[in-house]
Amino acid sequence: MLDFVRKYESFRAAEQTGLSPAGLNMSFYQQIAVQDFLSGIEMASVAEINPGEKSLLDGLIRHNETYSLQMQQTKIEKVSVYSGSKSGDERVSGAEIAFDLLFSCGEFEKFGSSEIAEALDVCRDMLRPGGVMIHALQFYIAPTPTPFWLDRFAAFHQSFQRGGVEPVGNVMGPEPLFQPDMASTSDAALFELYKASPNMAELRMQAQNVCLIYAARRVS
Repeated sequence: MLDFVRKYESFRAAEQTGLSPAGLNMSFYQQIAVQDFLSGIEMASVAEINPGEKSLLDGLIRHNETYSLQMQQTKIEKVSVYSGSKSGDERVSGAEIAFDLLFSCGEFEKFGSSEIAEALDVCRDMLRPGGVMIHALQFYIAPTPTPFWLDRFAAFHQSFQRGGVEPVGNVMGPEPLFQPDMASTSDAALFELYKASPNMAELRMQAQNVCLIYAARRVS
């Protein structure tokens, strides 16, 4: 999959959780994008890259083996057993583990376009054959995308041509195009970001802030 979270997904999830309209933000979009893949998972080995205080792993601990991956500059620095966001983690050797499912929320935003391919390869190599990785991250789509955003999208798109993985779900491409049914950050929220980060003001006046979903299965 290489696609974007849609409004029907965010509205449905907001109804189910009783979320207020103010809660429809990028963090929420990333969580629901990954949650769709985690639903019903049992007896699996599941890992999250750099989990935060409120991790989706918390809902998986009881029926799965859960792990935290500390990733810095496209390298896995530490693999730990995840036993809850408020508890200490037991460090283990990453070489001994292959995951059924690996995911991240917002982490791939930290990589430059030239680093994305390497980071995806690192994640692929930590999966069992048939294992799936899901990455949700914010993305900006303007009427005329700049080379920066085109390069980022292409880095994900080209991973399916390099081999070793196959898409899980729909693949948009070859260029990102905004569609009205995409879930996006509200103008009110973008205005607050516009004021807080003058260096990105022009982008936020011209582009929609949406949530990109990448999902791939290891085939070799």
